[in-house]
Amino acid sequence: MILWLTLLACSGKDVPPTGWPDDGCGASTPAEGQSSSSGSTKERTLTLDDGTELAVAVRWPAGRGCVGAIVYAPPGLDPGTGAVLTEQSKAFAAAGAALITFDPRGRGDSTGEEDANGRQGQEDFAAVIRWAAWQDRVDPAQVVVYSRSFGGALAAGALGADPELAVRGWVDYESPGWLQ
Repeated sequence: MILWLTLLACSGKDVPPTGWPDDGCGASTPAEGQSSSSGSTKERTLTLDDGTELAVAVRWPAGRGCVGAIVYAPPGLDPGTGAVLTEQSKAFAAAGAALITFDPRGRGDSTGEEDANGRQGQEDFAAVIRWAAWQDRVDPAQVVVYSRSFGGALAAGALGADPELAVRGWVDYESPGWLQ
């Protein structure tokens, strides 16, 4: 029994919460949390009600304090977990913000069937946003959605269909499109 509980605790699997947290820790502004460190990365798996497993990756800023979070919708039909390894994610961490991203269903390390950023993918992204807001180190009042290219379909659908997502803002870059 102890071995089973230990394996379960170390599995890195979570179930996305429902609703938005009423309160949480309070984050300082990113300018106050600046650090020369690019932080650390962590991988998780979100298990949805239908059994689909979404691969999630987080780059946390250095330290243990409360932070704001940027939840990233990957571009095109690409997986997103590799975004935590980019220079941009390191810059976010150095500024004091976490970057949380995922592989949409059917892509990368996520299971399930690809739906080309359709309704199911949008619901999945909403689950990732809710999960981000419930993290102990994340201030739910400081959650921002960031999308690129066709990832804007994930963000627009999730934010438009789920009024409980109380994000602070949405930043979209070249959506939907491709700029040389």
